[in-house]
Amino acid sequence: MSPDRGIVDAEELQEAAIDLDPESYRQEFLAEFLNAGHECVYYGFDREKHCKHLTFENLHPLIWTIDFNVNPMCMLLIQRMGDIVHVLDEIILRNTNTEAACVSFLDRLTDLHKLIPAYQRPLPLHIYGDASGNQHRTSASSTDWNIIRQFFARYKGQIEHSVHTNKVNPAVRDRVNCVNSRLLNADGDIRLFIDPRCHELIRDLEKVTWKLDPNGQIGAEINKSDPNRTHASDALGYYIAQAFPLKPLIGHQSTGRLYW
Repeated sequence: MSPDRGIVDAEELQEAAIDLDPESYRQEFLAEFLNAGHECVYYGFDREKHCKHLTFENLHPLIWTIDFNVNPMCMLLIQRMGDIVHVLDEIILRNTNTEAACVSFLDRLTDLHKLIPAYQRPLPLHIYGDASGNQHRTSASSTDWNIIRQFFARYKGQIEHSVHTNKVNPAVRDRVNCVNSRLLNADGDIRLFIDPRCHELIRDLEKVTWKLDPNGQIGAEINKSDPNRTHASDALGYYIAQAFPLKPLIGHQSTGRLYW
């Protein structure tokens, strides 16, 4: 491999095929110009391939990821099995706050999945989500993330929680690329499955589009004209972008469209 010329060897190309979605791989490594891609943001999603009934598995921690939108606030319950992501359920709340969201999450555990009583040890819970939760609200003396930490501190011995949050959210395109690579990578592997009960997330993955500029060209921002759309898929993206971040490829001279 020659770093000066940006040549990528076969091993790194194979790593790229595993980590990237097909469209990003074709643009970055096959020099194909795809006219900024599909208007559909999550173009690789297919109900027939990605949706199946899922159950909680005791051997793996539970993951809770949150989009701190007020109306609606969207949260997902997830498990990770190595390289595979299972979205078990969603919680959609309207006109709510962070404390109420925590209560709803706990109710879902005990009433729907009955996870906590099944555990002979504290339930491992990894919490991810929107970096804006680090900001103080104009009417609040604490941040969303501090409220969550204080809430779960009351359940010591039942829930062993950890909060994973960045100072800022990843770039929208990077976050989307991470999700698309889980939906389908350039090798044809599917590494993201969703339970059919996740109605809002499934609608997002099917309906969310890129915002068009005045010339009708696809831009770098997601179309948020529908107040019900994007929030569930944003919650998914916050987790996946942090758990499976884009990484730089040694020796590759990027086109500037993608950093992985």
